[in-house]
Order: sequence, then structure tokens, then C-alpha cells
Amino acid sequence: MPPHSDGPERLNPIHELVQREINRLKPRSAREAELIAADVVQRYNRTPQDELGGMSPEQVRALISVDWMGEAVVLNDKLTLRDLSTAPLFLNARMLLAAIHELGSVKATKTGAFNRKVAARMLHEFVLTEYIQLFMRGYYKAPNQRDVPFLELLRYLLPAAGLLLYRNGEFRVTKKGATLLAGSSAGDLYTLLFRTYWTKLDQNGFDLLPQLDIQGGLGLALYQMSTRLRTWVEIEEVSPNLLLPMILRVMPDFPYSAGPTMYASARLLTPLKNFGLLECDDIALIESPRRTRVSDLFDRFLTINVPAAL
Repeated sequence: MPPHSDGPERLNPIHELVQREINRLKPRSAREAELIAADVVQRYNRTPQDELGGMSPEQVRALISVDWMGEAVVLNDKLTLRDLSTAPLFLNARMLLAAIHELGSVKATKTGAFNRKVAARMLHEFVLTEYIQLFMRGYYKAPNQRDVPFLELLRYLLPAAGLLLYRNGEFRVTKKGATLLAGSSAGDLYTLLFRTYWTKLDQNGFDLLPQLDIQGGLGLALYQMSTRLRTWVEIEEVSPNLLLPMILRVMPDFPYSAGPTMYASARLLTPLKNFGLLECDDIALIESPRRTRVSDLFDRFLTINVPAAL
């Protein structure tokens, strides 16, 4: 994965390295030249690159491959309810499933959303920050689905995960959903929600940022977090390292070069905080991450296996 070329007149950096080594060693046959080139390529692929956030091309390739989730990043589906007590998205998903399962079914609105009765109940039962609780519960007396934090997301996440069925204007918990409500299945439910969120949902529909697909770079972001976020770090400082280089090149322009921070906050840090994998020092009025670090759950849930760099 050579870095981006600055212009057509410049040789690819790896070609330059091969040519330099061949000129230095002066091979006596084509076979010797091939061996020299192969050695240069292998060393290059294992060498950390500044433009790759200090990672080697080999590491990046492992983290963006089709099967990265399960090979380069292994998920622990054996977590307990106690392990997951700091993951609000999981807790609220479980709470919503339990409420619908208890009722048998709930009527949807004409647009296919959860009705006001469900929204009002979840506003009072969901795990929310103290600020959100005070503001939302005091301001919204008859909330809609969009008014309740997490509820809009769960409307799409739970069906995508096969846990909730929407049919004939009603929502019902599926057999799979009912099974995974058991406390002994907490780890399986959490892992399913995590996989579904990052592989089946389109994040572009849940915020107001211009369309940009950064979900494919989650593996790389998790690796960077595992090395860079062991202590509190300013979001602006770390954000460019959490996004793929090709994403940074096509990112829309924002004032003060704020694009990486805005996308990293909305599409990586906030969702991972909701999964309990990050701790964030939020600005209270807008709930926007200012500093962040990995949580204890991060290491219990994720095992990152990438090739060692030179």
C-alpha cells in the first residue's frame, strides 16, 4: 500500500527504493534482481509509514480486509451483564426489546416509527446522561421517536440485527430477539449489535454531515485507539490518525480544517462511547467529545491481532 503519489512525474516510492537497492547491490542476473526487489517490498510493507499514522502497509491491509472483524480484530462474545453495565446503547436496546416483548406487539405510526407511547416510556426508562434526563424529561411531554436519544437508531438497528420484526404496521420481538434477552446471552447480544451497527447500517443517515463512508476504516481506528488512547487525549489531536488516508483526501472542506474532528467525533467516537468502549469528556451542552480514552471494556471485548512492524 504505497503512499499517494504527488504527481505523474514522480516514481512510486517503492519503485524508487527497489531501484536504489539494485543500483547499490548490482545484481549479476535477473533472478538476483528479483530477489532484491522482493526483499525491498517485504521490508517496505512491514515498515511504519508516517502517512499511514505510524502503521505499516501490512498492518493497514489486515485491518481493512473484508474479514478484518474476526481475524485482525477478534470480538469477545462471552461478556456478562455486569461487564456491559457501562454500555448505554446495549442497555437501551435490551430495555426496548424487553418492553416490546412484554407488550407482545406495539403499533407503529403511519411512517413506520415507534409511537408516542413507546417513545414516552423509553424516555423515562432509557439510560441517559444526567443533562439529557433533565432537559428531555422536562421539555418533552409527548415525544416522538426522533426526540428520544437512541430510539431512532434502535428503530433500524434492531430489525437489521434480526431482533425486531416490523410487519403490517406493528413491531414484534423475533424468536432470536427473545432468546438473546436472557441474561446469560448478554455477550452474544452485545456482539451482534456491534457487528450489525458497523457492517449493516449506513451512518450517513444518522447525522447532518455530508455523505462519507468511514465505516470501512473501523478496524484501523480501533488499532489506533488501542495504542494512542491509553490516557486522555484531545480529540482534535488524534482525529486525523483515526481515519483512512484516502478518506482524509476526499473529505469535504470545513472551516478551520475541522473535518477530521467532526467526522471522527460523530461517526467513530460517539458510537464507540455508546457501546461503552470509550470514555469521553463531553462538553455538557452539546454532548460533543472533547477528550477521550479507551475504557476497561475496550480491552475485554476487543483483541487486536496485526502483523508486527519492523
